Amino acid sequence: MALPLFAALALAACGQATTGQTWAVSDSSSAAPQSQATFDSGRPQIRFNPCKDLSPEIVAKAGYDPHKMEPSDFDGGTYKFLVCDLTSDLYSLGISSGSITLAEQESQQKRDSATKTVTPITVSGRAGFEARDPSRPNMCTLAFETSYGEVLFTRYQREKATDEGLDVCDGLQQTAATIAAVLPDGA
Repeated sequence: MALPLFAALALAACGQATTGQTWAVSDSSSAAPQSQATFDSGRPQIRFNPCKDLSPEIVAKAGYDPHKMEPSDFDGGTYKFLVCDLTSDLYSLGISSGSITLAEQESQQKRDSATKTVTPITVSGRAGFEARDPSRPNMCTLAFETSYGEVLFTRYQREKATDEGLDVCDGLQQTAATIAAVLPDGA
């Protein structure tokens, strides 16, 4: 399988964030039946598959078209990502549920570019970070920890958002909180 665009770029970064910002979403909507992914790596089992576990209502609430969800996966040998690519008029978003730790992802983000900034954040009570690289102003990366690893968001600004003068990272923490609110128990 070809390496999906968002998985290939999942270790790239974005955005300017406000240190210490916390976002939380309370939602009574529930996601579709939860699934798990297994593979023999010695790492914890991935407990959240974005394209299978997000209901159309949650995808729409996050601001994306639930009819344009494209699943893929990336197997890095000792780790794996289950990926769901989403689109809206303003952004393209890759949601990657992975078995690497938040610390591993943060370290990779910092190694990717000397100009990249990685800012600690909290999403629905979960430790995370937002990353931005001035050399890639139309891309934003955000991740938060889970019991099995992390959920990584890689967002790209589409032409309409650029034309409207929007910042690619604006609202991504709220999107992540919407998704965090429907993770399976124990994730």
